[in-house]
Amino acid sequence: MKTLFKKSIFLLLCFTFFSLYANAEDSNVDIVKFKKCIDGDTALFTLNNEEIKVRFLAIDTPETVHPNKEKDPIGVLASEYTCNKIKNANSIKLEYDEDSSKYDKYNRVLAWVWIDNYLLQEELINLGYAKLDYLYGDYKYIDRLFKLEDLSKEKKLGIWNTNDFIYKVEFQIDDKIITKEIFENDKIKYFEAYKKGYQFIGWNYNNKNFDFNTRIKSNTKLKAQFEKDNTNSEIIIFILLFLAYLINKKVIKNKLKK
Repeated sequence: MKTLFKKSIFLLLCFTFFSLYANAEDSNVDIVKFKKCIDGDTALFTLNNEEIKVRFLAIDTPETVHPNKEKDPIGVLASEYTCNKIKNANSIKLEYDEDSSKYDKYNRVLAWVWIDNYLLQEELINLGYAKLDYLYGDYKYIDRLFKLEDLSKEKKLGIWNTNDFIYKVEFQIDDKIITKEIFENDKIKYFEAYKKGYQFIGWNYNNKNFDFNTRIKSNTKLKAQFEKDNTNSEIIIFILLFLAYLINKKVIKNKLKK
């Protein structure tokens, strides 16, 4: 009887734990219905009979509805792709990221958008219709999305087949400048500069030491920082002092012999 009672308690606790876990997971997800297409990274949905405007978290597609910019051809493709997906979806879920605020400064909902269990952001990145942007935290799917973005760059898909997102990185070594081109969101490869008689201490950006884990978002200028190399001077001084010691020691010995 006691054994049966213990088993019942154990099963009850397990059920309670998994129920709480499931509810916690569900609290980060809302099921919504399609309302209206806007562009490649924004759409209107209905949640509990209320219309909400959703900005797809962590990505940016080229403009199609900007008041001061012309429609971008790839932006049009991204908009058509997104609209087709959400209009014909059997299920649409919004997942909220713990490291992101729920609303942006325009009061749009920020969320991962799941279309029939496929992550829409992932599909847009994979096709080269979007780039990763507006990253203000360590978001849930970022690592895998960066890998997909790298593949899109290698294949030169969509936006990566234009010059719109290629930036110049200038390495200044005194009067010499080395220029490299790099895709947006890529990292610069580190290398050490050389200057005769000096020690290289790092690359300076805006009066600070540049972090080579930084992903490039614009044209960037880095300046090599050096300090005088005193190593040879110290060796020479040591040798001179040692020679002076030996000479002085010899002179003292000669005087003592006399």
